[in-house]
Formats: sequence, C-alpha cells, structure tokens
Amino acid sequence: MKKPRLLVLAGDPSGIGPELIAKLIYRLRHHILICCRPFLIMDKRVLAQGAAIAGANTPFPIHRYCDPRSVPFFSGELALWDTKDIDPADYQLGKESALCGSVVMKQLETALDMLVAKQADALVYAPLNKQAMYLGGNQHGDELRLFAHWLSKKSGWQGTYGEINYTDGIWTTRVTSHIPLREVADSIDEERVGAAIRLADQTLRKAGITKPRLGVAALNPHGGEGGIFGHEEQDVILPAITQARQDGIDARGPYPADTIFRRLKRDLDAVITMYHDQGQIAMKLLGFNSGVTVQGGFPYPITTPCHGTAFDIAGAGRANPGPMLEAIYLAARLAGARGLPPRHALT
Repeated sequence: MKKPRLLVLAGDPSGIGPELIAKLIYRLRHHILICCRPFLIMDKRVLAQGAAIAGANTPFPIHRYCDPRSVPFFSGELALWDTKDIDPADYQLGKESALCGSVVMKQLETALDMLVAKQADALVYAPLNKQAMYLGGNQHGDELRLFAHWLSKKSGWQGTYGEINYTDGIWTTRVTSHIPLREVADSIDEERVGAAIRLADQTLRKAGITKPRLGVAALNPHGGEGGIFGHEEQDVILPAITQARQDGIDARGPYPADTIFRRLKRDLDAVITMYHDQGQIAMKLLGFNSGVTVQGGFPYPITTPCHGTAFDIAGAGRANPGPMLEAIYLAARLAGARGLPPRHALT
C-alpha cells in the first residue's frame, strides 16, 4: 500500500488541538504510521504544552526539521517542522484571540502552499475557531471559503466545493451551509442542488466507493406534501435529481428530512441535505466522537474533526483524540491509500 504524505496541523493553540496532537503522538502513533507518512506543522512550544496537558512526560518520539522542504517523509517516522511562531505565554487557553487566529491562518497557508507545490498529498488540521480567525484577519467567513480564495489566487483553481461530513461509514453534505436560516429557501436552486449531488458522488468515489447511493433530502415538512407545504421539491430538487440520474449518478429522492437518515447503510451511502442543521444534528447524534469534516471539491484531500475547539475543556486533559485519528485515516483514504485496516481496528 502506498502511504500518502499527510500534513498535520494542531489547529487553534488555545483550544484542545495541541492536546489531541500530543495524545496521537504518544498513544496512537503506530495507528497513524499504518496509513500515512505524517508531517506536523506547529510550534514546538505549543506541542510541549499539549504534551503537559495530556500527561505525556517522556521525550518526544519525533524528528524535528527547520525547513519543510527538507522533510524526507520516511515511512515509519513522525516528523515536525517547528514553526517558532507562537509562545503559549502569549495566549490564554480557552479564549479566542487575534494572535491564535493569525498563526492558524499562516500555518494553513504554508500547508496549502506545500500541497500546490506537490510536496505533500493531503492536509489534516485539528479544530479551528472562526471568531479567532476573523480577529486574526480572515475576511472569508470560514476556512472553506478561505481555502477556495487561496487556491484561486495561487493556482488559478476554480470549481465547486463544500463541506462533506463522515462518521462510521456514512456521509452527508449540504446545498447551503453557514448562512442565516431565513436565507435558505432563496439560496436553493437546481444548479446548486445538482452541484452538491455531484460533489458527494465524486468524493465517495475517491474514498473507494465505486457506485455511491445518494439520497437527497426535501426542504419542507413531509417533502412538501405535493406542494401544500412548499414547492421547492417539485420545482428545484426533483429536476436536479433527474438530471443527476441522466448523468449516471445514483441519486434518489427527495425524501422527507425527518426519515431520510433511517435509510442510511441499508439503502444509501450518503445524504444531501438542504441546510446546515438538517444534516448536522443527525450526524452528531449518530457519531459525535467519530465525525470528520471533508473540505470537498478541492484538488487535495483536506479533513478535520467535526467537533470544535472545545474551549470549555481546553487544558483539562479530557479531549478525545478519536475524531482526529479518524480525520487522518479518512484523508489517507482520499489521498489514494487502499487496503487500510477497518476503522474500528484503529481505536
């Protein structure tokens, strides 16, 4: 099995990310090395703080490099580029700050530059804080749109992109995402629904699912009840499904949103929802401790755990590294690794 070169970032230093990275290194590093050749990008002092929180007091089982271009990506080696860009004395655990947000963006941009230069195959990052990134200068709302902006500027990339969530063998994506609920209905049209269906189909195929079965959720209660509760199902969603099927995609629906998730695994591999919470509530109930977000549609696999920075437990030593390990495992699959052991074998 070819092991892809994975860039791993600790996310917001004031959250649980550094603790998660430390726990992966000290407790689960053999699982990481099974599926990839990892390279950490973070300040060594932040890693030391995470190790102290995690209760890891033995020497770092890691090789340090001063230049990311010099990393050989040896199989069986954990490598670290010490960025020397933030001191834990300069921020407070559990509190968003402009400093942490700006450092996060610099590290993300460094990682993206390495992907564009073909110096790595995929990127995994621990949770970020959108407010901190805004304070640090991000004017693009979230990291998804920030990635799209950078890729357009750096490589001329243009394409459809969106968040895709994965947990325990099931997938979901959505037509609209981080917008006010009052704007959802006006933001749904046949083109956007069709783009979400195609994005799901392409991503699942990259993950090794040869014929994805995609269920599309309705927007309105009871699927609109033939137009009594709304016309989006008839006027927008069904035509997009019909076109996708004509294009060779196994798209089905629209199914009422309150029952569609009961079809997963038995009849469907993925669900396309119309707005954020329509899918996220179900996914986090199904697998909060194993959920992964894929920044889908980009030329390179980019994943992160579904949970947030968990400021309320930052520094407490209680953070669960399971979702971060899942994000690494899934990024390796999306980067072409095949023959990996079953997910449950990693925990």
